[in-house]
Amino acid sequence: MKKIVFSCGDIAGIGPEIIAKAIAKENLIKKNLVIIAGPASVFIPLINRYSSNTKFYVCDAFDPDLLLNETIIIKDIASEKIDSGFSNAETGRVALKAIYTAHDIVCSDISQSVMVTAPISKDAVREAGSDFPGHTEMLAFLSGVQNFSMMFLSSQMLGALLTIHEPLSFVADMITPELLESKFVLLHEELHNNFGKKIPRIALLALNPHAGENGSIGKEEQEIMIPFVKEYPRIEGPFAADGFFGSGSYKNYDLVIAPYHDQLLIPFKLLAFSEGVNYTAGLPYIRTSPDHGTAFSIAGKGIADPSSMISAVRWALKLVGRR
Repeated sequence: MKKIVFSCGDIAGIGPEIIAKAIAKENLIKKNLVIIAGPASVFIPLINRYSSNTKFYVCDAFDPDLLLNETIIIKDIASEKIDSGFSNAETGRVALKAIYTAHDIVCSDISQSVMVTAPISKDAVREAGSDFPGHTEMLAFLSGVQNFSMMFLSSQMLGALLTIHEPLSFVADMITPELLESKFVLLHEELHNNFGKKIPRIALLALNPHAGENGSIGKEEQEIMIPFVKEYPRIEGPFAADGFFGSGSYKNYDLVIAPYHDQLLIPFKLLAFSEGVNYTAGLPYIRTSPDHGTAFSIAGKGIADPSSMISAVRWALKLVGRR
């Protein structure tokens, strides 16, 4: 039996709603042990709204040997009353505690467990005292992992980032032969071991417009990227991003690696906004997340689309099955 461990995300956002909808639409408790790290006072009414006759087991401490049929286990995180759409230090505190709790639960049974994280507010977790820019960096730290990558999964394409939440003014200096090698080795292993790509074909996007125009619009391609690609036959490029996506060349590759966030995320979300999934490569366990934010403007209205959360669950179960 697989264990699906949800972290609640920011409880003032749509995270609890899309978790409840995903559990109902996928009937997750039939074949899996569903565990939620979050406030029972938030989740029990929500889940009952979308699922009938659901059984709950609420606990203060999770027992990794606990197996309950068709029962949702809630590792309760006490919270003050929160108004939907308005995050603050309290919602940030709950989100952080849920992430730490979910991480500990998954680590108690890595081979059979997956972690699916609902969206957090970076402002709220910062107010709660966290210096991490997002889930990816936080979970890598908790896992003791130094080489990791933010990947994006969909039926249209797979993508990965060389740098994550960095100001553009920092990115050029971060693109080094050492960074390219470490990310390439990590991502090549991910594709081979977890995604079933025996001989993966990987594309590298250029940093500068027109792939640097032979050095006239930046030197990174000529000095760093092209020599790297010549050394590693499993990667091709660097490709000018506009023509690469405009011509549909991404369809010819198992993975597209981009130097910076928006270069990849804009085309990815245009292609797969409702089904896109965030995946952290390099962790000792499978972690996925919907590829969207907290959507405070529609929180509490019952209209949030759970499609990306459902995709996150499906990808997580598929990947842990391959392990």
